[in-house]
Amino acid sequence: MISHAEKNYFLNIPLTIIGFACLISGLLLGDKSVSFGGLNLKSLHIWTGYIMTGLIGLHLLMHIKWIQNITTGIFKNRLKVVSLVTTILISLGICYASGILGQNGKGQGYPLKGQNQSINSSIQDQPDSTITQ
Repeated sequence: MISHAEKNYFLNIPLTIIGFACLISGLLLGDKSVSFGGLNLKSLHIWTGYIMTGLIGLHLLMHIKWIQNITTGIFKNRLKVVSLVTTILISLGICYASGILGQNGKGQGYPLKGQNQSINSSIQDQPDSTITQ
């Protein structure tokens, strides 16, 4: 029989490998000079993100009792609750800032579908001398 620790180990191996593939492909997406013999980095990044999300969900389900016990302990102490809320707000702020900076950060973000694509295509059709910054 496989122990609980061994189950964690066997889940953490693909989670680590896929996590690093997602991380590295995400970092390399902005570097157009990097080529890996036809490997589609954007597709790799998206699909490893999906797979990693599923593995993280499974990982959290495996630890649900531990999460419940820790959460119960945290809510018994006011300072720990303040620390938890602060951690959550900072994490959400980082996600929000990443989304804002990724969209506007020197053209390295991906345009949103819809009207931004038509704006970007009309700007690209104009000669460089007519674009003002």
